[in-house]
Amino acid sequence: MLAVWYHTKSVGSGIQVTSHLVAAFVVILVCGIFAQGKGSSDLMIPPRHRPYFERKHSQPQYAGVPTNDVRNSLYREASTKDVSQAVSFVDKKLFYNGHVMSRRNAMDDSEASKCKAFEVGNPERGEFYSPSYPDNYPNNIECTKLLEAEPGHLLKLDFRNKFDLEYSKNCTYDFLEVRDGQHGYDQLKHKFCGNTFPDIIESSSRYLWLRFKSDDSIEGAGFTAVYESVLPEPGGKLVEMPACKIYSDGYEGWLNTSYINPSYLDKTSQLTRPIDCMWTVNVTEGWKIQLVFKTFNLFKPNDCQKNFVDIFSPTTDVKSRVKTFCGAIADVVNSENNILYVRFFADSDARNSTFSSLFTAYREAKKNDENDGRCKSDEFDCQDERCIKKELECNGNENCRFRWDDDEHCIPQTGTLAETLKKDHVIIILVIFCLILSGMCFTFLFNCVRKLIHDHSIIQVEHTLFRNHTASQRRRPQSTLASNDATVIHLLESRSSRLRMPSTNHRLFM
Repeated sequence: MLAVWYHTKSVGSGIQVTSHLVAAFVVILVCGIFAQGKGSSDLMIPPRHRPYFERKHSQPQYAGVPTNDVRNSLYREASTKDVSQAVSFVDKKLFYNGHVMSRRNAMDDSEASKCKAFEVGNPERGEFYSPSYPDNYPNNIECTKLLEAEPGHLLKLDFRNKFDLEYSKNCTYDFLEVRDGQHGYDQLKHKFCGNTFPDIIESSSRYLWLRFKSDDSIEGAGFTAVYESVLPEPGGKLVEMPACKIYSDGYEGWLNTSYINPSYLDKTSQLTRPIDCMWTVNVTEGWKIQLVFKTFNLFKPNDCQKNFVDIFSPTTDVKSRVKTFCGAIADVVNSENNILYVRFFADSDARNSTFSSLFTAYREAKKNDENDGRCKSDEFDCQDERCIKKELECNGNENCRFRWDDDEHCIPQTGTLAETLKKDHVIIILVIFCLILSGMCFTFLFNCVRKLIHDHSIIQVEHTLFRNHTASQRRRPQSTLASNDATVIHLLESRSSRLRMPSTNHRLFM
């Protein structure tokens, strides 16, 4: 009896121990699956997503990513039923408020590789994913993507399988930003966070601009997004505007509204559309850009909705906007890197707005660089810890901030006689001087000729009188001759006095 009781108790204890082991195994397995983001978010897929989930829940393929990628190995590791692997995977994570906080450093892998799932995705299938998908997205990361539809089509964007981003008021921590256009400054269409599936998004043009950003603390499981090109609704017509993009490089150059393609201006005028053009300035890596506006004339100054100029660097999203000019003047702009974007916008009733600006590439001369804060032999020192290319010195453009490259030392090189004579005020002075000199010369010659004629006539008269006097002396007696001699001498003295004391009109020329 005792043996039977002992045997029965042993069997019961064994069954109890076995049940405990099975329960522990199930709990560990469920935790391992949940740690990979395959918990509640997969089990609570909305009905409209279930067919897609059941059909495409297999391991995602990334364009250009080999099958033995680290992300794929992690996916297989999370899918296995090996308890030891599941436990080791869970130990790497910390749970907080339904999300996973990672202990890894966001700088372990390059940001480019993390953004690959978002920026590249799988174009053949029309899919892209949150960064590092199927793993939880990393912290402190920012990725951008531009979706483009086929010509004459619009874009439709939808989210499948799961959508799990850290929730915050106004989506300030982790978020997905969608803008209706091809730039980061276009109209904000949506900004998503949390775990609620967004509605289907449709664009109003061929483009959608997206940005994903996470903060430094809490991570989520991310999302899968699908997109496709669709025709406009019946009766609708997509009017495509030609792109207005101008690219500039080199060490200096001009950005001018006169460079805008005339066909683009005609198109915007016909359709009563605003002028919206973008200049992209790209200089040598490691250099920076100085932008100086020489003319700035907005047709409707201080109306920042009708006409303005925006400066961006290094990207064209809102947070990268450096300056906005919509008044009567525009200040000097200096970039922080080698890329600068200049956007010019003028509404249909402000089309006459114009501007002209000069950009100059410069290098900062720092004390700790290889040249010990000095400019190189092929550079010009602007005397403000900036170096520009030597070829820009004395070229007629003020490339230095304080104009040292085109000051007095350039006069011997640029101030030639031919260039001086081409100036308008010099030409006017020379013409007036020549007219005055010509008038004085003409007056002098005229008076000289008149004086010569007058003197010649006096000499002729005196010569005639002397000849007549000589002839009369030969015919008359001696007494008469003496009387006549006195008369002639008196006459000659009178003539001589007249010659010595000219009239007032001729005194200037004696």
